[in-house]
Amino acid sequence: MPKFKTLTKSQIEEIPKLAESLTTNQIADYFRICRTTFYEMRKSNPVIAEHYGQGKAKVIAQIAGSLITKAKGGDTSSQVFYLKTRAGWSEPKEELQIENAVEETLEEKRARFADTKLFIEYKADAKLFMEYKKERQLNGKN
Repeated sequence: MPKFKTLTKSQIEEIPKLAESLTTNQIADYFRICRTTFYEMRKSNPVIAEHYGQGKAKVIAQIAGSLITKAKGGDTSSQVFYLKTRAGWSEPKEELQIENAVEETLEEKRARFADTKLFIEYKADAKLFMEYKKERQLNGKN
């Protein structure tokens, strides 16, 4: 005798339909059983495992078919999604181009830190803030 609750024949027949739209945890909740119990049932009962797999495969096939139909019909988003997930394609990363970038000097940064309203920026450059704070303490400007 199994150490966990068993499902009735009619409950087992419901599994493919439930698996189309529910997660494993949700199916367990539906049958009012523990998640681990449902996992154990799938492992120990090939019929339950098969029904669960068939339900998942059916909906995946339907959605994939719909996606492919849209992609073939010219829907760019569907084409990109398909290529990314099934063909390993990725969009090229844009290179960051900084033209005529002027580096802010340490003194300019320190001056910016003098305003307490910019406290949030201290966290962005903690090392600089600690240097600034140490210098202020040395100068007696706590």
